[in-house]
Amino acid sequence: MHKHFKQGRRNWHHNRPNKKTTNQNTSPNETNFGTFIIIYNIFPSNSVENEVEGMNIQTNRLLGILGAFLMVISFLPQVGGLFMLLGIILVLIALKGYADTYKDDSIFNNALYTIILKLLV
Repeated sequence: MHKHFKQGRRNWHHNRPNKKTTNQNTSPNETNFGTFIIIYNIFPSNSVENEVEGMNIQTNRLLGILGAFLMVISFLPQVGGLFMLLGIILVLIALKGYADTYKDDSIFNNALYTIILKLLV
């Protein structure tokens, strides 16, 4: 029994962290979570920007799907015209959002020209 106690005590002593090795090569900003802090300091604004862009894309996608759905069910007799108009407006809003996100105005302009020409013909 005494032998096991010594063995356990010896293992405890060897598994303790060495004070000399724990704080080597660390900068003032770096702690035990130094890797996370360094990565966070390199890309703080880009990650937030990507999340916001992702939300804009998802919101535009949802608006486009809702608008397309309203245009599909526009065959209903009494509210069909209203659903078609709301669907077109929602799709145009979604396309404007995509154009702003991708910084390409031709996306929205071409869709607007198509709808205007379709109404005229």
